[in-house]
Amino acid sequence: MPDHYEVLGIDREADDAAVRQAYRRLARTYHPDVNDSPEARAQFEAVQSAYETLSEPLRRQAYDALTARDHEQRQAEEIRERMRRIREEREAKEAEELRRRAEARRMDHVRPTFDEHEYRALRADVDEMQKLANRGELAAASLLAKRILEIDPRQADAYAVQADFALAQGDVRAAATAYAFAAQFAPDNAVYLRQYEALKIGR
Repeated sequence: MPDHYEVLGIDREADDAAVRQAYRRLARTYHPDVNDSPEARAQFEAVQSAYETLSEPLRRQAYDALTARDHEQRQAEEIRERMRRIREEREAKEAEELRRRAEARRMDHVRPTFDEHEYRALRADVDEMQKLANRGELAAASLLAKRILEIDPRQADAYAVQADFALAQGDVRAAATAYAFAAQFAPDNAVYLRQYEALKIGR
């Protein structure tokens, strides 16, 4: 069924005067006396049909009742489309912010230098963290990861553990952020990048 309001270019709330004004404006363009093209004839017939329906109160009331559901569905689709665009714009901004923050963190932190004792202690903590994570003790592993990052803020594995813990808690945003840092500090680790991309898409 044609949308008579769309044909006349008016809102569904338009009054009788607006209906007449729209009809006269379009008739001056598409009436056969001023435009003899086949396209204009077809358009004028649509305009004439729309005017005949909307200018008569009872016919308009019946038409509105018949098309109300279609109108509501179109409105809902338009709202969903607007929300989709807003979500995509927000996600693009968030991705850019993550990239900017990761780059700033990379530039701000130079990998610390450790003596042999400190290095062995750090490696022991990393090994213990990974063992805890492998056993599914993510809360304990995440606490140890936090301590490791306070010592060496470029430890990609520690970010990955924090990401897994955040994901287990249902915090997808925090997990995506942590995996972004993990991928930043371990650019050769394809797993971290895939995890970040998957979480970014799923948000």
